[in-house]
Amino acid sequence: MHYAASFASTPGAIGTYAKNMTQSGKPDLDIVIDNHEDGKVYTTFDSISGNVNITAPHNSRFDEVRITFEGSTRTYVENLSPHSTKCRTTANHNFLKLTMPTQESEYPQPRILEAGRTYTFPFNVSSILSLPICSC
Repeated sequence: MHYAASFASTPGAIGTYAKNMTQSGKPDLDIVIDNHEDGKVYTTFDSISGNVNITAPHNSRFDEVRITFEGSTRTYVENLSPHSTKCRTTANHNFLKLTMPTQESEYPQPRILEAGRTYTFPFNVSSILSLPICSC
C-alpha cells in the first residue's frame, strides 16, 4: 500500500529551529530552501533543494555534516462528551527520515570550520521524495 506524504511549514518554523540549534557558541546555521515561503505545503514528487550555510564563531574541527529530512504526522480527537471532562486523544507517527549524503569534495581540508567563514552545503531531495512512501 502506498501513501502520499506531505508537510507544511509554519511561519518561522525553519528559522526558529535553526536559531535554537545555534545557541551557546555553536556554529550559526542558515537553512535556505529554494522557492520556499511560510505555509508552503510539500508533497510526494516535489523537489526540495537549497543550501545549509554554516558559520563558526571559532575554529571548529568536525567529522561530517549530516542533513536530514524528517516527516511526522500528528492528529488528535477532542472528546466533547457532556459526561466527561474535556480531553484530547493524540496520535503521532514518524513516516520519513532521509539523510542527504554530503560529497567528500564539499568538505574543507582539513575538516576545520574557520572562525567567521561561511561554508555552504547543498541539498536536493527531488529524486528521493519521488519514491512511494509506505507506512508499514
